[in-house]
Amino acid sequence: SSYIAIGMSREAFWGVTENHHLYRVKYIDRKLSFDGEAVLTTKGLASVAASSPDGAWLIVGNDLGELIIVQLGALSLKDLIADRHHGKITAIAWIDNSKVITAARDGLLIAWEVVAGRLVEQY
Repeated sequence: SSYIAIGMSREAFWGVTENHHLYRVKYIDRKLSFDGEAVLTTKGLASVAASSPDGAWLIVGNDLGELIIVQLGALSLKDLIADRHHGKITAIAWIDNSKVITAARDGLLIAWEVVAGRLVEQY
């Protein structure tokens, strides 16, 4: 698998592969290395990912139009949003530490409140 995104939290770097495995990645002596097995795996093929400015959250979009919200400090799946986009998610942009905008092949732009996992506005 190849990496489609890498994010950073306070504790580590995180790599997301296209088959939706989330790995902790170490950077030591100018070399990147995996830190064991995947810590999270979900369905679908990841298309884009972005970590929050404060490093607390990672959002992964996939080819099924789903958003996977991961709380990095706890390494837990916070939410899976599967009923808003109807096509591959192509972009994720953080507005601040709690809100993102996503774009997908369905032509929609959606603003999300990450912690609540709720839609704020749709364009």
